[in-house]
Amino acid sequence: MVSERERAKAGIVEAVEDDPELDAALDAASRLKLEILKEQNRSTEARAAAERGFFGWLFGGIDHAPTFIAFVAMLVGLGMVVYSINAMNNADEQSRDFWWSVSQSFLAFAGTALGFAVGKTLK
Repeated sequence: MVSERERAKAGIVEAVEDDPELDAALDAASRLKLEILKEQNRSTEARAAAERGFFGWLFGGIDHAPTFIAFVAMLVGLGMVVYSINAMNNADEQSRDFWWSVSQSFLAFAGTALGFAVGKTLK
């Protein structure tokens, strides 16, 4: 005959592998944890988007804005070089020296902007 104590010990030692209530509780807990994590990420993204604003969205945030602005400055400088060379070709003899010096200045500006952008991205 099995004593009460041995039967209790056997109940403790024998583990029940299939427990639907425990599985349901664990599934519900993992779904709740996933929903909480999704809400935290959504909240973080919304806060970051609000902090950046339109210009942050346009320029790519504080990390990429200086490089982007340098590339825009380089493109504007090269555009002004093309414009000043075109104006130099259409100008009279006295104005050619002026337009040549203007084109050199804008070329230096574009080169400086390119140097900043390339130096910034190589770090």
